[in-house]
Amino acid sequence: MKDEEVGMKVGMKDAEVGMKDEEVGMKDEEVGMNVGMKDEEVGMKDEEVGMKDEEVGMKVGMKDEEVGMKDEEVEMKDAEVRMKDEEVGMKDKEVEMKDEDVGMKDEEVDRCEVAGWSRLAQEVRKVGRGSDGELRM
Repeated sequence: MKDEEVGMKVGMKDAEVGMKDEEVGMKDEEVGMNVGMKDEEVGMKDEEVGMKDEEVGMKVGMKDEEVGMKDEEVEMKDAEVRMKDEEVGMKDKEVEMKDEDVGMKDEEVDRCEVAGWSRLAQEVRKVGRGSDGELRM
């Protein structure tokens, strides 16, 4: 009987161990499912990160395009400034030419004044002055 009792006890212990093994097996499955779910969540997060990277890439691309456009605007403004500088240079030349023209006109005026005074003096001599010192015509 003792052998039977021992056998039954051993059998019961084996059964308990078997049940515990099953419990452990179920826990492993739960852990596996939890791990699987976590992996899926991580996968989804990776996709979200990928989408964010794309958004960032698009935003960076748009900013680069904006910067490119601004560079073009700056180049255009530089070209406009150069054109204005050239126009100013041309105007400066025009002013110099006008100064030369004025200088020539001054010389002409001087010559005319001298000639005019000479003519006036000749006229005065021709007409003469009256007894009161006034010019007579």
